[in-house]
Amino acid sequence: MPPPRPGGAGEPPAPAPGVAARALDPLPARIALPPPERPHRRVPPEARPLLWLVLLVGNPWAARLIIEWRYRLPRGDGPAGLMGALGEATLAGLGWPRWDVRPLRADHVAWWLAENARTVLFVVIAVALLRRLATPAFAPRRTHRVLAVIGASVTAAVLAAVGGVTTHVLTDSGMLRGVDLTSAVLGAISGALYCGFVVGVLLAWAAVRGPGPRRGGFPATRHGGG
Repeated sequence: MPPPRPGGAGEPPAPAPGVAARALDPLPARIALPPPERPHRRVPPEARPLLWLVLLVGNPWAARLIIEWRYRLPRGDGPAGLMGALGEATLAGLGWPRWDVRPLRADHVAWWLAENARTVLFVVIAVALLRRLATPAFAPRRTHRVLAVIGASVTAAVLAAVGGVTTHVLTDSGMLRGVDLTSAVLGAISGALYCGFVVGVLLAWAAVRGPGPRRGGFPATRHGGG
């Protein structure tokens, strides 16, 4: 007959020392899932001033007013001439993306198509590049965002100028006869550079006013990187 266990026959067996000394581990902390990312917008906020600028300043009535202002600016030497030259370059850049609903003359159809095609190309390419800058995978920092937006605007304007000249050449029915195409292309590119820089500065100012796009799952701040 086996000997009776210590502590009485009705008491449960004592646990092993190792099990009693080790406390149960607490439950792990609840993992917080990151907030779902918002769907990428087709038109980034930086491109909205571009659309309003083209609609309000690029229309035929505003284009005529800008031309009148350019002729009224002072010219010559000294500070007044310098300010007049800067003002003329700014107005030339603002009035470069022009559009019109119909040509004024029948022999200006090719020029009218080229002007409208140039403006449409500028808007489409600029919006596409600005969308690229607004993606989380790219998302330049605040210090680099200004240069990136200006570079996108200049690139879009130069490509649009080349596209406009190409459209004019392909659709021309005799208006370009005797015209130096090299000078025409250089003039179109110089106007595109004015437009790209002036419009790029405005878009960059609009881009740095608000927070930038998310980078690595964290939203950019107004004063930090983005």
